[in-house]
Amino acid sequence: MSAAITSRLSAALAPIQRFLRRLAKSYGVVYEAGDQENFQLCLWLRRLDLASQAPTYALELLGSSTFQNREPWAMKRDVPISSDSPYAAAQAVFNGLPITTNLDQHKNSGLWHGVLAVPITVGGFTSREMVAGRPLDQLTVGALTLDSTYYVDGSEAAAGSDVARRLGVLSRLGEQHTNELLSLLYSAASAVLLGS
Repeated sequence: MSAAITSRLSAALAPIQRFLRRLAKSYGVVYEAGDQENFQLCLWLRRLDLASQAPTYALELLGSSTFQNREPWAMKRDVPISSDSPYAAAQAVFNGLPITTNLDQHKNSGLWHGVLAVPITVGGFTSREMVAGRPLDQLTVGALTLDSTYYVDGSEAAAGSDVARRLGVLSRLGEQHTNELLSLLYSAASAVLLGS
């Protein structure tokens, strides 16, 4: 992971954090004593996995807003793109839709409890043709994840459970605020990839 990607992801996270902290106050999200919800952005890019017998596409974790790994071998993370992947980024790319899910705490997710993953697509690079107002040629190139130190889905949480007690702001977003957040995430992806 390069310092430039870490720096871009960190800068892109700042307006997203401000937006979510403002919403947390307006929704009356109550955090545990002395705690607050923290976030990180991670960039995953699609690549051809030539190591498998039948080459398939995988996602490679290229960077995080919260840390820069100085030893490439220590952070090498590739995940196959599939609908049943334990990685929200891979599910978002496979389905072509944003995915919100709690992270399995038994799978070494550390302090991160929930994630919102959005696919990153580029379009209109070979053709100016439009269908339903969108470029005809679109290619999904990866995913951007917004990780939270709080859970994001309380739909199956038992009353009084750790999940029910630690639901963050992402679990409470209505349609309008979800759309605003998605717009911020797509702008962040563009800024990180294009360096703008």
